Amino acid sequence: MSKVTLETIAKKCGVSKGLVSLALAGEYGVSAKKRSDIVVAALQLGYDFQRLRRRKNDDQGRLIVVLVKTIDLQTDRFWPQIIKGIEREAAAIHARISVRSWSETADPMALIPEILDAGCVGILIVSELPPERFEPLAALRIPMVLIDGKQRADDHLDTVSVNNYAAMRLAVSELIRRGAKRLVFVGDVSHADSFNQRFLGFRDALAFHPGIEGVFLTQPAGPTSLTDCLDWDALCADLDHRSPTVYVCANDFIAEFVYRAASASGRRIPEEVGVFGFDDISSASTMIPPLSTVVVPKTALGQKAVQVLLDRITDREAPYSRTELMAFPCWRDSVSDEKRRVRPSKESV
Repeated sequence: MSKVTLETIAKKCGVSKGLVSLALAGEYGVSAKKRSDIVVAALQLGYDFQRLRRRKNDDQGRLIVVLVKTIDLQTDRFWPQIIKGIEREAAAIHARISVRSWSETADPMALIPEILDAGCVGILIVSELPPERFEPLAALRIPMVLIDGKQRADDHLDTVSVNNYAAMRLAVSELIRRGAKRLVFVGDVSHADSFNQRFLGFRDALAFHPGIEGVFLTQPAGPTSLTDCLDWDALCADLDHRSPTVYVCANDFIAEFVYRAASASGRRIPEEVGVFGFDDISSASTMIPPLSTVVVPKTALGQKAVQVLLDRITDREAPYSRTELMAFPCWRDSVSDEKRRVRPSKESV
């Protein structure tokens, strides 16, 4: 395949070589629409942007771009803690970070010129990106690391996550050991790969305990909120089920929703129903009662992602890696321990 030059791009776009040079360098004198057309054409032709990035990096210092969905950045209490870890580790290696948000309704190609302008040395993808956004980024051949998510191109992408499957399986096994007889998983497995892994851990733990009833309560997730995936009426109807039940939630936000539904249904936590979450967001320990959950090492997750990205920048030919940090259950007061509950003796009745 012949080398793609500025002349090649100029010919495809029907413009001058000088205009292509200005557009790719992000200089003044090129309209946003024309520049976008030129960048897209360069991507389609397979232009090598690495020389351009090296020049920008020499001028501005090392920059890492962090991509996060706008709604997560605005409403989530999970991802900002990971970004703090990214900032801390970036400062340790004398690199800068730039957090760029994206929304479902924005032009998928709009971020490409911004990233080229930034001259970044690496990209951290928070959670995951739709294919129409990920594939143009991959074409830039900038080192990337995916944090706690899954992409179709995972075999050519370094990933950093927590042991979602194993942590949930361990938690469910402990709930059963504590006396739970009916377990309800609450959360949409299609929302994120982490949710799916947590459900698989839930399911597989139950497979070793055939006498335990397992239920899956969910609807497809809505576009703006995790709790859009929950049917309030269906949850309240399930709360009327009089068997001792523990609601195992895909994350702590959903656990908060279950708390509200339990209160509305007049069910006491943990005396009548138990609730278990995942993530250990900042409010988990202050909920009434405090929420039992899996503690995700969020700051360490961000720090490790930067370390893995730096390794990839240093050695572009190294085998791709899958890094998992360990997360473990934290037992608070939202789940009772039937095995340890003191029961009145016959003599005291």
